[in-house]
Amino acid sequence: MRPLRLEVEGFTCYRDPQPALEFSGLTLFAIAGPTGAGKSSILDAMLYALFGEVPRIGKHGISEFISQSRDRMSVALDFRVRNRNFRVTRVSRQLKTALKTDATLAELTAAGERSIASQVKQVNEEIVKL
Repeated sequence: MRPLRLEVEGFTCYRDPQPALEFSGLTLFAIAGPTGAGKSSILDAMLYALFGEVPRIGKHGISEFISQSRDRMSVALDFRVRNRNFRVTRVSRQLKTALKTDATLAELTAAGERSIASQVKQVNEEIVKL
């Protein structure tokens, strides 16, 4: 899997919509910056987009990644597998008693997006297959 583009909003220190991080033109890159700048959050966002959880806290603590004073977060990751491009998107909302997450997976083609899955369980299964 090769990351191509990452978009985040309401995810940890990235409260507001951020300019997309473009990886597509890079062959090698380093994530650098001072402590607390959000370096780990970039990797956490990629993992969350792909798997719906962040291994260091697990699936049940995911609401901790919603930025303070926000009630939702969204992450979209474009990535390449075997010369095919995909976009996975996850949006989580903190409700009064639970966290509600929506997920989609699409293949990106010259003709546009082709939907592959539109429910969390289906997205998770298709990502594993990829």
